[in-house]
Amino acid sequence: MLLGDMLREFYFAQFGVTVDEIQERMLKPDPDGTDTERAAILSTIHFLGSVLQRGEIASFARPFGGGVPISMPSSSWELDDFEARFATSAVNPHDWWGPAERGTHWVFVDEAGYEAFWKEWCKPVIFADDPVTDQLAVNNFAAAIDHPRSTILRLPEVVKRTGLSKSTIYAKIANRTFPAQILLGSRTSGWQDEHVQSWIRNPT
Repeated sequence: MLLGDMLREFYFAQFGVTVDEIQERMLKPDPDGTDTERAAILSTIHFLGSVLQRGEIASFARPFGGGVPISMPSSSWELDDFEARFATSAVNPHDWWGPAERGTHWVFVDEAGYEAFWKEWCKPVIFADDPVTDQLAVNNFAAAIDHPRSTILRLPEVVKRTGLSKSTIYAKIANRTFPAQILLGSRTSGWQDEHVQSWIRNPT
């Protein structure tokens, strides 16, 4: 699976929308920092980049035009900013940390590893809002995955409890000053109540 395809698939699952122009949006500067969609994309990029950095999903580099792929060490993901690599899905194995625009290889991730990671994150939960409808989504995963149940908040409830706007929440996620939402299914995501409560007690 190409790195950019993993981002698109994960982003779609998190926010329930397609992102046909995701690479273009990532490469454009955001002068005022209030672009909600861009903040959400950056939050997703940072999360997935951290997963790859920890080696939870294997990654590979394959030469442009085809050839034998090589394994990417977890150290190759020790980047200050993951954005350019996800935007281009490219890298130069002779200079892992160099500009992505000078890449010589495509970046792929292990699809089986990604699917296993996905399954781990699809936790059965109890929703704080609209429990009857949302429980149907939960039941799709409850039989296959054994995780403790926890209360999950949807975005409107998070806005209500924190007093923050949607754009501010996503901007704070991108800046790592607010808890990130968790993936629950193909089009479902939310925030763990205890994480939001912890932030309310000690906002950053």
